[in-house]
Amino acid sequence: TKPISLKSIEGIVQINHVHQENLRQDPNDKWDKLGQYFIIGKGAASGLDEVFVITKELAEENKIEKGLLVPIAEDDTLDAYYIEHRNRYLIATQRGIDISKSPNAKAYLNKNKAVLEKRYAVQNEGVGWYEIVRFNKELFEGDGGLIYCYYRSAKSKFAYSSELYCTLTTTFAIRARPSCNLALHYILALLNSRYLEINYFQQ
Repeated sequence: TKPISLKSIEGIVQINHVHQENLRQDPNDKWDKLGQYFIIGKGAASGLDEVFVITKELAEENKIEKGLLVPIAEDDTLDAYYIEHRNRYLIATQRGIDISKSPNAKAYLNKNKAVLEKRYAVQNEGVGWYEIVRFNKELFEGDGGLIYCYYRSAKSKFAYSSELYCTLTTTFAIRARPSCNLALHYILALLNSRYLEINYFQQ
């Protein structure tokens, strides 16, 4: 089986509104792209996950401020319809953060300051040594209720969680646009369906 490339999901996955009772019609007939109704994007980029991604135990040991900790949906925690939570978190020190207000996180990151300063984004893009490189606020700020997927998979594995997770660079998230009136669970079932897997993802 060829791997399913989810990098092209914005342009491939489509929704039919005219003949939903007959999914075997011409797939090019009056279909809308998923991106018209949903925000689709990659997750956070830290530039050094070995430092910024930590376990619950390590966070508690170092008393990392809870407001900075965001649970992560990682590649191997995703399966069709669900996410396995493994108590791993991103220290989400976004660009522009006042790190003095999070002294415990600063103290923890300071242990790796030398290697954090060597990141490309720090040396060339003006990122602070304690800051992560990218955090997609459009996707990961607000309420939960997102669909998550690995960017390449041998089968359809779109997971859902009402709890808000962030993803890293090889995992995508899907959030409904404010104007969208489509049920997210319907889209989840459609994305995991054999119909789309056979007729679109494996083409």
